Amino acid sequence: MSRFGHTRQSIFILPSIFTVTTTRPYSRVALPLARIVQPADEADVSKCVWTIASAFDRVPCTNAFSAESGQTVLNYVNKTIRSSISRNGVLIEAADTSAVALWELPNLHRVAEGPGSTSSGGLHNRTDSDQHIKNEWKQVVQLAKMKYIGTERNSETDDITILPHYHLDFLARNPSVPKIPGAISAVVLPYLAKAKQDRLSVWLEATSLDVVTLYKHFGFRVLEEITIGVGRVDGQGKLQNEGEGFKAWLMWVDNDGSLKL
Repeated sequence: MSRFGHTRQSIFILPSIFTVTTTRPYSRVALPLARIVQPADEADVSKCVWTIASAFDRVPCTNAFSAESGQTVLNYVNKTIRSSISRNGVLIEAADTSAVALWELPNLHRVAEGPGSTSSGGLHNRTDSDQHIKNEWKQVVQLAKMKYIGTERNSETDDITILPHYHLDFLARNPSVPKIPGAISAVVLPYLAKAKQDRLSVWLEATSLDVVTLYKHFGFRVLEEITIGVGRVDGQGKLQNEGEGFKAWLMWVDNDGSLKL
């Protein structure tokens, strides 16, 4: 059983240094160094991709998305991560990829991706017609973000956009190496601190009740439980006609006090 207490921890990230003060119950351990992986560092990006793919190999949503697109989990994760970091997503690792996170920063969430589209004044639909499960996921998450985070209209283009926020897209512990105390915190806390400083909310989709518990330790709260892929996949994300679908939990940290539940 882990011990928790109130701590003050310094987290060093290249090229920035973050000092985090928290009253939340994080483990009393010295955090390992966390490092931003540059997109041009091919070997390091590949190591991070492998860590995330290995950790998500049996996660229902990843199984469903990869199977529907005809890819292995590794290929699906590789494509997803490289697309994100090419658009200024941040890949961060600690303790030689003992823990890896993919953060999407506020500037990646300006254009709403919702169901339906119009040439002007409507939500942009960026879905792929042959990926029904992934499209359903995108639409459900999009509508939830619109509800809880909020929207604004671009005065020049008349497009509706989601308000700026941080998104923890992937968080993984390397299943092939011993657990390094503090590695998960090292890749999560810096951007939680930055979001708090910016007074912006932090969003994620949890894929199991076990990780819901983990995220609650970092201050996230559950907004909704969702079920995706009913009639297409089973509870483990494997393709199955008349399947019950898989569950996920939409969570966030509200740093501006806008949410009233």
